[in-house]
Amino acid sequence: MSNENTNYISYLIDLAKSGRQRAFIDLAAINLKNVFTVSYRLLADYKLANKITLRTFHYAWKSIQSFDKDVSFPIWIKSLAIQFSIEELSGNNLTNPEAQTRLTINSATERLESLIISLPIIDRIIFVLHDLEGFSYREINAYFDDMIVDEIKTKLIETRNYLMMSLGL
Repeated sequence: MSNENTNYISYLIDLAKSGRQRAFIDLAAINLKNVFTVSYRLLADYKLANKITLRTFHYAWKSIQSFDKDVSFPIWIKSLAIQFSIEELSGNNLTNPEAQTRLTINSATERLESLIISLPIIDRIIFVLHDLEGFSYREINAYFDDMIVDEIKTKLIETRNYLMMSLGL
């Protein structure tokens, strides 16, 4: 992120902390796509991803006063979305959801997206956070109290192998 963009975001955060809703709306607009995308990839459900995106920004607005400016706002807001998405998945007790709709797959990208969405929840979360969002193993481990880093690495290797075999690579 450029220094100019960082300064603008810091400026918007300061205004939002002073109660300026328009500044927060601008922050939300800047981060909306990333928050929705990570939620959708984790939840594999458009309506739920919308719900979690709204919940994330609502929570962020209510918590803006306690936001620590030493933390990157985009990372903070995306982390909230990830946490809320995982909570939603845990609350629904889903273990291996089927893809929501069976569409004709016209390209390799659409096929890959379909395969990612059909992964078991834990595998999907690990794959999305590591390979698509760039999280480290330790960062991913923070979301899973009952797993160690080596288990996360193993699940990621197995998921990659499954995806490559399914795509015929």
